[in-house]
Amino acid sequence: MKLLLLLNIIIVFNFSILAQTSHWTKNINYSSSSQSKASGIDSFGNIYVAGTYHATNHDYTNPAGFFISKFSSSGTLVWSDTSNASFAAECGGIAVDETGNSYIIGRSLATGSSIRFGTFLFTNSTTSDMFFVKYNSAGAVQWAKQINGANPKSIYLDADGFISVSGACNSSQFGTFSIAGGGFVAKFDQTGNCLNAISNPSTIYSAKWDRLGNIFFIDCLNSSNPYLIKKIDDAGNLIWSRILSNLGGQLSIDLNGNCYVTGPFIGNITFGATTLTGSGTGGYGAFICRLDSLGNYDLILSADSTAGHLVEVDNQGNIYTDYSDPLSGLKISKFDSFGNYTHVYTIPPISPNYYYIANHLCLKENNISIAGNCSGQYPHAFISRIFESPLSVKTINSKNVSQFEIYPNPSEGIFYVTCYINDSKKMKLNVLNVKGQIIYSQSYSPLNGSFKAVVDIGGTAKGLYYVEVISESYREVKKITIQ
Repeated sequence: MKLLLLLNIIIVFNFSILAQTSHWTKNINYSSSSQSKASGIDSFGNIYVAGTYHATNHDYTNPAGFFISKFSSSGTLVWSDTSNASFAAECGGIAVDETGNSYIIGRSLATGSSIRFGTFLFTNSTTSDMFFVKYNSAGAVQWAKQINGANPKSIYLDADGFISVSGACNSSQFGTFSIAGGGFVAKFDQTGNCLNAISNPSTIYSAKWDRLGNIFFIDCLNSSNPYLIKKIDDAGNLIWSRILSNLGGQLSIDLNGNCYVTGPFIGNITFGATTLTGSGTGGYGAFICRLDSLGNYDLILSADSTAGHLVEVDNQGNIYTDYSDPLSGLKISKFDSFGNYTHVYTIPPISPNYYYIANHLCLKENNISIAGNCSGQYPHAFISRIFESPLSVKTINSKNVSQFEIYPNPSEGIFYVTCYINDSKKMKLNVLNVKGQIIYSQSYSPLNGSFKAVVDIGGTAKGLYYVEVISESYREVKKITIQ
């Protein structure tokens, strides 16, 4: 395999509150100009990154080829590969499953050009033919597919192991599904078989299937109504849509079917009955909004004026977004499920004109990967990894709490949790394993701020677990031992 030139720079992160967090950043410099388009994480904490390198410095419209790399959880390069093409190729994204299989999408350019993946050789029949490739955890190509006339923009691996690919196409065939043109979203299994494909009048970005078979995506329209957030069923029927003046490049959905988007704005922006006003220089601002399964604006946050590009949500409902500027660098902000700001991670700039810009966020258990590129004279790609320990939590307004107890502790699997919060009407109790995975979750409406819960996790493995209590104004985690 071809190895990329790696500039092994470890960036010092500034963390506002997390004491038990490990982190690293690797700069990837294959040519004079490169971008990391997306990243993924396996269940072992290994990080995978894919991107495009360019023929001309700073010219992101002139792709030359793609790269894919795997790093260990400690930041050691495990393997890498680059495109083997007779002409130009570019990356559209990457998704990674639990065991470390990676799925990469992209396109090769120019009619008659060829591209090879292991023993699979494809020749373009159009000026833009999509490739869809599976690598195993050791970096060996398992299979490769070609779809003529397609330009993929995003890829997503859902909780059930199915793969969504979206983008634009022109008279393309996805398995037995024909798409005449415009935008597409296609659903594949892990052997590359297409299970469904749906058309859209315009290009589809960041499409994601939920567990009920509904599809959420960003639809880029025109200058007067530039963006739609759409939810459709698996037959392509519209469930709801919402128009926004601007959006970032990433949409996220949670386990309850809520949809999250972010974007910048100037002046004012209105969501139903809520209007935000930009507080930055020149009236610039940014928003994060959550829409429930019916399309109602459920949560609206005003973010830093330089934010509004990416958003992701974890299994506990915590929201992550990015912002960057030449002076303070790249920052990843975290909010809890109620919209309370909890903390920020910072990758400081190398110099005032040389800083990091995120193109993709990925969350997996307690791991965060950030893929992007650097600004400045040498715009190389980078990949960052942050690990959040389950113990790394912030207690918000702890003065409102008079009691949070767990007993008996240690326990044989059944225990009690009592808590009193004097300003709370809603509360959630989660039990997490040492990987940060939720194994038990229950919501409560406390009577006068007080509740007592019986938790039964009998049958789980013996060892250390974490009990998390969350309300609008409070969050705390305590340990429990199951013996």
